[in-house]
Amino acid sequence: VLPPNARTYRVSARDGRLRVVPYRGLRAPRLRTAVDVLAQLYSGALSPLRAAEAGLVGSSQGAAEIAEGWFHARPVFLYSFNLF
Repeated sequence: VLPPNARTYRVSARDGRLRVVPYRGLRAPRLRTAVDVLAQLYSGALSPLRAAEAGLVGSSQGAAEIAEGWFHARPVFLYSFNLF
């Protein structure tokens, strides 16, 4: 568990795994959002770019563009119903 607002972390994704390390640069990209929007991003129901365009997330230094490829998933709730 990361302490809230304690510092900036660099999150990278490779081969289906996320890696979190402290950021040591001067100006880090930042993606700020509420937990309910983060859940939609994580599930693939909402794209980070679309969320930034709609004002649901705050993005600086290209953070939404960087995170765009992290949360790809199948469309949510668009599966065919089981009609027996």
